[in-house]
Amino acid sequence: MAGQSALRGRATGVVFFAVFGALWLVFGLAARQWLSAMTAGAVAIGLGLLIADALILYRRVAALPASTVEPEEQRRIGRTFGRVNAVQWTAIIVIAVVLGRMHLDAYTPAAVTVVVGLHFFPLARIFRSPQHHLTGAVLVAWGVLCAVLVPREVLQSTTAFGTGAVLWASAGVTLARAFRRLQAPRPAGG
Repeated sequence: MAGQSALRGRATGVVFFAVFGALWLVFGLAARQWLSAMTAGAVAIGLGLLIADALILYRRVAALPASTVEPEEQRRIGRTFGRVNAVQWTAIIVIAVVLGRMHLDAYTPAAVTVVVGLHFFPLARIFRSPQHHLTGAVLVAWGVLCAVLVPREVLQSTTAFGTGAVLWASAGVTLARAFRRLQAPRPAGG
């Protein structure tokens, strides 16, 4: 069974996926001019359900015996996570500025989706989460397909809806796997 720190990390990941997925969905609704109290409420309900499940996971994980993660290993993970996110956010800012100056703003969400997808590959390694490889690959493919195939007038909203859906689906899969691990029988003597 996965250790307490790994499962706690999965719950934290779910919160990030849920929040960023909700932001992408709201952006898609706004870009399509479908943002209303009802559609925002629907996103808020979905976000609330994912976060509530993540909090339940946190609570159940807290009841497990504490796992030992070496302090140096924890610092290494934190530094790597910080670097990966710094590169991601720098790339996003550069992309937004460059595409804006080239009057290609419609392509910004697709390019950002590719960058977000790429950032999952090193995270998969540092968090030992193979699912991040799949999430990253789907996001990269989605961003590229949108940029190449989706008409410019609906490119931003289509990209945003798909990106939000991928992040929420990843949150759901992460939760399902984490709860399944919590229910797995413990090995004898463990």
